[in-house]
Amino acid sequence: KALLFDEPLMAAIGAGLPIHEPRGRMLIDCGAGTTEVVIISLGDICLSRSVRIGGDTLDEAIVNHFHSRHHFEIGLRTAEKVKLELAALDKAADGPSGMVEVSGKDERGGLPSRLSVPADELLSLVSRHVGAIVDAVKAALAQASPELSRDILDDGITLTGGSSAIALLSGRIVEATGLCVRIADRPRDCVALGLSSILQNRR
Repeated sequence: KALLFDEPLMAAIGAGLPIHEPRGRMLIDCGAGTTEVVIISLGDICLSRSVRIGGDTLDEAIVNHFHSRHHFEIGLRTAEKVKLELAALDKAADGPSGMVEVSGKDERGGLPSRLSVPADELLSLVSRHVGAIVDAVKAALAQASPELSRDILDDGITLTGGSSAIALLSGRIVEATGLCVRIADRPRDCVALGLSSILQNRR
C-alpha cells in the first residue's frame, strides 16, 4: 500500500522535533529548488509558505552573474564552491572583506582563465536571493496565532535540507525576526531519517 507523507513533517521528525505536542514549531526545509516554511502543531502543518528558491537556483544565479557582469563563464560546481566560500567569509570576525577567485573561461577570448571579484559584490547577490526566503518566514509569522507565536518565540526556528547552510540565510532570519535559529544536526538527511522513523513505527 502506497502512503503519502508531507516532506516538511518528515524533515521535522528527522530533526528530532516533537511534532505531536500541542505546541507550535517552525521549520524551514531548504531544498535544491524549493524552500518550504511551515508551522507544525499536533502532528500536522498549521501554516505553510513555499518559495521557488534553493541551493540550485542560487548556484544558477551566481553563474549568470559572472556571465552578465564579467563576461566570464563558470560551471555549477564552481558556483557551489563560491557559495561555501562566501559562507565562511560572512562568518569571519573581520567581516566579508577580500576577494573571491574563480577559475573558468574568459568569454571574450575563449581561453581558460582566473578571475577575482570583491566578496561584497557576490554577497549582495546572495542577500537578494535569501531575501525572498526571509520574506516567506515573516509572512508565516505574521499569520500565526498568538499561541503559536509564543511557542516559536520560546523554541526558535529549525532549518533542515541540503541548502540550510546557504550563505547568510540563518543570520538574515535572525536579523529580520529576532528569533533563535538552529540548523539540524544532519540537515541533508532529515527527510530520510523522518521517513525511516515512521516506517519503523508502522511495522
